[in-house]
Amino acid sequence: MKDYPIYHPTLDEFTRVFNKTNLVCYNYLEVLENRGLNNMEAMIDDAIDTSELELLKALLTGEFFFG
Repeated sequence: MKDYPIYHPTLDEFTRVFNKTNLVCYNYLEVLENRGLNNMEAMIDDAIDTSELELLKALLTGEFFFG
């Protein structure tokens, strides 16, 4: 049986709150791929300064899950 990490209660609370917002982009991989943002460098160099709300949500969701 694998051991699972035990996270600090503050992170658990943040996760619960984040998931209740309208900032989660459930198709974030599709949004990022459609814009040619296949890696973190592309996201930082090409997207952050010019992103609209949908892309911003995708960037935040991707960072939340893969950061």
